[in-house]
Amino acid sequence: WDDQDGDLDPSGATYAFAKSARVHGAQYLTHTPVTATTQRADGSWDVTTPRGVVNAEIIVNCGGLWAREVGKMGGLNVPVQPMEHHYLLTEKIDEVANFGSRLPCGIDYEANIYFRQEREGMLLGTYEPVGTPWKVGGTPWDFGHELLQPNLDNIADRLELAFERIPALAEAGIKDAINGPFTFGPDGNPMIGPVPGMTNYWCAVGVMAGFCQGGGVGLTMAEWMIDGEPSIDVWAMDVARFGNWATPDWGTVKSTENYERRFVMTFPNETLPKGRVQQTTALYDRLVMKGARMGQSFGLENALWFANDPSDAWEDPTFERNRSHDYVAAECAAVRSGVGGIEVANFAKHVIQGAGAREWLNKTMAGFIPKSGRIALTPMITEKGRLYGDLTVACLADDHFM
Repeated sequence: WDDQDGDLDPSGATYAFAKSARVHGAQYLTHTPVTATTQRADGSWDVTTPRGVVNAEIIVNCGGLWAREVGKMGGLNVPVQPMEHHYLLTEKIDEVANFGSRLPCGIDYEANIYFRQEREGMLLGTYEPVGTPWKVGGTPWDFGHELLQPNLDNIADRLELAFERIPALAEAGIKDAINGPFTFGPDGNPMIGPVPGMTNYWCAVGVMAGFCQGGGVGLTMAEWMIDGEPSIDVWAMDVARFGNWATPDWGTVKSTENYERRFVMTFPNETLPKGRVQQTTALYDRLVMKGARMGQSFGLENALWFANDPSDAWEDPTFERNRSHDYVAAECAAVRSGVGGIEVANFAKHVIQGAGAREWLNKTMAGFIPKSGRIALTPMITEKGRLYGDLTVACLADDHFM
């Protein structure tokens, strides 16, 4: 449980946000659907609505359940997937009503349940091990946040565990069973920021925990737009981490996997099985046959470490020293005493060439820029001096770098 956790009235909070935005100069139009987004030659966007066309310097896809549909208007694939989600509201529970103070919110990771007080009863929700994607082909425009038909059979085993954990629930009457869709992303994190390859088009989608994450997402987006960069590292939320390889089908598969693992412990040496082998290099089969334990980076399969043979290339998820340690140690010893090769197809590569290339790199990088025929590691910094990334710079000629 978390003594800093809590709950609020979603309707009241939404109107409070809207009122505050309006006080500070924002304008919002209710019951006004967007039917098209069209970019002008100057980079601005025309947003078409039944009330007319609004021209905007920047547009932000905050479509929520309709993020995919809004993205398609601008030619963008957004790999999110609405998922069905159940929670129950109980009748009055004497133990809750007579407790004397408000009960804390709680999570049981083994049972995949969460619970909190709701008036004099309890609210009980679950992320069941077999998730149900909703409207894979697209969210209907006329969907008005209606509730879906509950499927209690799908969560029956979670309910049994909940009754074991909280015996008072087993004796309580169920006042309401609620099933509604909400949006998940492939890795469970929001997708925010400017969309690569598009001008003045931003996203703030895949925010599955709106009231928990919304304030931070809004602040980060505002900083990014006004100051040119956010004040914190947002790599894990940056929409740029997905590309054209993240197809709608892949988004559905991975988002469902993430929903099912919402309350499952994730380990640093763990690779998840679904949605794999999206992209491979010419060496993929040879690497696997040589005993490579494969991972996935930006949709591309890449070797993490090598076992003695393919049958031994498996991992035991842990927070402690794992079974790959000795294999990796042998690799390190081999390249220290001899020579080794590494496939770098999964590295992003940029060519910087022409007059002024070295000067530009000296300004952009914090480290030493190598001489011709040499290679060096150097951090890249932002305009405000923050760390942007760790790059390898190779000097192929005086004015030619990779």
